[in-house]
Amino acid sequence: MSLPQSLDKRSPLDTIPESVQERLGPLRNETELSIVGFQFGGPVSMIIAQDESYYVTSELSQPKDYKSSKEGLRYELVLNCASGKAYAQEALTFLAQYFVQNPIGDGERVVLGPIAEKPALEGRARMLRSTNEKLGAYMIVPDNPREFVERQT
Repeated sequence: MSLPQSLDKRSPLDTIPESVQERLGPLRNETELSIVGFQFGGPVSMIIAQDESYYVTSELSQPKDYKSSKEGLRYELVLNCASGKAYAQEALTFLAQYFVQNPIGDGERVVLGPIAEKPALEGRARMLRSTNEKLGAYMIVPDNPREFVERQT
């Protein structure tokens, strides 16, 4: 069974605004997927920066039934994380589950309990400006980035 021709040509990076990609640095042109997709209760799909410092969801901006942000944007979530892919995917999944029901906004307080023996995350969602008026991204920024990174390793 083949995919419709329109899907064959899409890059995983199509969901990430170019201006956001420029800010984060080179992203891999591949998506980390799970057997069960996020829409059906599985973890989020994500794209990883080449240097593995940033993790970006790659499916939240697509479904029309997900709420737009308080700024009226379709968006993806971004996490700067030293704890690796598994932690980032679990953290982004928990956050996505919350924010698809409760609109995210610039400066929104984010609190996430410890995951897999890694530290709790407390911080803010910061909107990454995009040249596309309807598509954006929100980076989860810890209140104390240095302490958060040190506790992760």
